[in-house]
Amino acid sequence: MVYFVERAHGHKSWAFRESLGREEGSGGGSAEPGHVDFQTISSGLEVNLGGGVPGRFVPALPSSGSIAGLLKSDEAPFDDGDGSYFFSDEDGSGTPGDDKGSNPASSFLRARNQARHIAMANQYLPWRYESLTDQEIHNIASAASSYLNLPELFSSSTEVKGFHELALLTLIVLWTGVSWERATGLRIQPMDAKQRSHASLCLITTSARNFWRIRSTFPEYKTQIKVPEESVRPMLEHVLIPDLSGLGDRVLELLKLRGQKPSPKTKVFTHSAKQYRKAFNKLVQDAGESERVTWGRWEKVMFDAITAETGDVVDAVAITGEPHALAQTKCFYYSPNVGDLIDRYVNVTTQLAKEAELPLESNEGSHLIGVEHRKGYVGSRACASKPAVVNAVSDLKARLGATRTYDLWSDFSEYHNVFTFYTVQMLAFATGYRAVKTPLFSLEEINGQLRLTALADKDNEQKRKTRLSYLPDIVLKQLENYERHLKVLEATNDFRLKSQTETEKETCFFLRSADGRDGKLVVSPKTMVRHLDEFLGLPANAHRRFMRTELREADCPADYVNAFMGHASFGEEPWSRYSSLSSRQYRDMMTQYLEPIMEELGFTPVASRLAEGASR
Repeated sequence: MVYFVERAHGHKSWAFRESLGREEGSGGGSAEPGHVDFQTISSGLEVNLGGGVPGRFVPALPSSGSIAGLLKSDEAPFDDGDGSYFFSDEDGSGTPGDDKGSNPASSFLRARNQARHIAMANQYLPWRYESLTDQEIHNIASAASSYLNLPELFSSSTEVKGFHELALLTLIVLWTGVSWERATGLRIQPMDAKQRSHASLCLITTSARNFWRIRSTFPEYKTQIKVPEESVRPMLEHVLIPDLSGLGDRVLELLKLRGQKPSPKTKVFTHSAKQYRKAFNKLVQDAGESERVTWGRWEKVMFDAITAETGDVVDAVAITGEPHALAQTKCFYYSPNVGDLIDRYVNVTTQLAKEAELPLESNEGSHLIGVEHRKGYVGSRACASKPAVVNAVSDLKARLGATRTYDLWSDFSEYHNVFTFYTVQMLAFATGYRAVKTPLFSLEEINGQLRLTALADKDNEQKRKTRLSYLPDIVLKQLENYERHLKVLEATNDFRLKSQTETEKETCFFLRSADGRDGKLVVSPKTMVRHLDEFLGLPANAHRRFMRTELREADCPADYVNAFMGHASFGEEPWSRYSSLSSRQYRDMMTQYLEPIMEELGFTPVASRLAEGASR
């Protein structure tokens, strides 16, 4: 910590770490648990400078025009409201012997990033270390509600009218979770209106109840694909959530006082974002809160609440429509049901209102949202429906069980290829491995006691991305069946199964037949195209988005789903050395959630007809 503070103040260089001994912060001391208190750190940080005498580093005011002074308040983690920062980047603060001196901007940014890293590493919920408390939420929301209840609104000044809009905007951001920018673009859409609004946030009005229509976030794909509609889930662009806070009526009252009619063209909020931001700062002061309550943190309240409740950041992205760095990859493999999202939103909103002691209308009537809308899905495209997968698996098994002779090489190679594809797909759905070349592995690579194996479907030489995967009993039996099938093939000593380039025994392969050439063909996304078209008509990695969606719909905890998928951000690696995730517990969770899904899909062990004939 001494090392960090001295370089943050420019007394030493960031370029290297001198080995000055244990007492100079060289890493030789014992680690002590703790946390960074962001509300009091600006008054100084107590550190031991050596010799048993504690010292205190007090924040210094940044120089005029420095990068610290130019940063917005919600971007500066140590702003105490008076412009004081924990870090100093004053001119002339270079290290001894350094003619050029330290770069103040570089020093400040490095220090800030390290401080955030320290804070996040020592918090129980690292992604929430900047979240607002329940009391702060209560105070701001209560202050906003008091503005809405001012009498004789439109006989007042322009400033009062502006604060009325800001108060309404503040509550809309709170209860919908959308950004300030999207909230200021709010439009009204009567349910029976002929004209449809394309706004990302829209108030849907009916005679019985109002709803918020939020444009959900979609992954940005580089290519366009054509998928059979009968194989995929119906996709929607928006999520419709109930107006539990009653703000829709407030919006309609505001338009009525202005003499305006609700329509997709009507602009609700008439001021600039800059004016609203200044008004929000005044609202914070009126509520008696510090500048810890910022413009940026306020729009994340609902997002953080959904993430904390569900454990899956992608749920928050899907409901609020706001992208997030931790969900960037996961969004490509998740197609949540809109009905499930609505139920989660109602539960989270009710809980947030209870914890922050805020009034909320009864959640009764959320079922009034159209049944057809609740059956739709948002998020990742090309996510297969469960009936489509069940039918596809049944068709594969029927083809394997069909009575036929294999007098011709082409007939036998077709059976072998379907048998290989069935085995590969069973393993794909059970493990969620990526579309890779030669996906099967030897039975020797499986831990027989835990039924776990290591998958390196996206890794480098350091093997940092290898993950453990649980194999259900039906998958293990199918791998045994396939291995017996290959042993019989090898025993035939057929020259058409030999390959001059083969250096080691292949764990799975297709057989050439249609192009007039004999021999083996490696199993890869490219060589599986024909079988995939006959199976579901979807890309080779369609099983990943299907299984992630199915596991989440079965309420499998998000941490285990991410471990199953191999999705983890820095600091979240489930199989790292110091991870608290137990391999036995992971096995038990997969037994509970994964095996029922595999059974529903109809996957069962299928013995090779070639191996059965050889055994007889």
